[in-house]
Amino acid sequence: MTAIVARAMMALLISTVCFAKSGMIERGGLGFIYTDNNSFANPANFGEVKGFSIDGKYTTANSNASLGATASAVYGTGSFGIGAYDNRSGSSLTSTGFFSDSAGVGLGVGLMHGKVLVGAGYRQTVSGTAADTGGVNASVTVKNEKGISFGVAGSQQLGSVSGTNKQTATAGVGFAASNGIMTELAMTLNNIAEMSNYTAGAFLTKGGQNAYVGLGYYYDSLGNGGSGVATHTGAARLGVILGRSFDMSIFAQYTFVAGATPAYGATIRYAL
Repeated sequence: MTAIVARAMMALLISTVCFAKSGMIERGGLGFIYTDNNSFANPANFGEVKGFSIDGKYTTANSNASLGATASAVYGTGSFGIGAYDNRSGSSLTSTGFFSDSAGVGLGVGLMHGKVLVGAGYRQTVSGTAADTGGVNASVTVKNEKGISFGVAGSQQLGSVSGTNKQTATAGVGFAASNGIMTELAMTLNNIAEMSNYTAGAFLTKGGQNAYVGLGYYYDSLGNGGSGVATHTGAARLGVILGRSFDMSIFAQYTFVAGATPAYGATIRYAL
């Protein structure tokens, strides 16, 4: 599958807006078990998406030295969902500056009355200098509306410029309370060949009729390649829901090391 196919799929998804039926979507999640509707962190979750949404995101980091823009579209029937995204990042987002483009797709299927979600994703570098030419991933989530949920995932890097394609593995467990608060713990081995290189995270998500919030904490152990260094990062996302179709959010992320500056951004979404 090429980036042209990914972009064509996004156009097809956008065209379905005329036919999409109204449905509930999950908003604000920063983790692996409980993700935002337009997040591709866990493609299995597309298997429970019901409705259509198109989302635009802008980010800035390193005191505006690093910029990013992402457009995505997701459509699901409640038991089958597909999504596509296009991303540009770099020192500039215009043709006059340095940037790189990537595109990706994801799909998810709900089995056993939606209790088991299975998904897969594909990413490809379109242009610019990047660490690889793309990657593939797959995930399985066992999800309950209330109570405990858990999931696993794996990914394979493609075309690494280093000559070695990394493999990752993720596992997470979450709990959804009756008051709508969802919490989870997740861990990702960033390189299966180097067990000391991992990211552990804790997340909280709370949604409502008028607003939503997502909180996250990441502990990154950089392994031997990072001389055993570990970092701590906090993240937050706060959104407001405008009527039945629009929501907007702001988010920030900060790594607690000397001289670091926060990354932050905003999103806007239209959903049916």
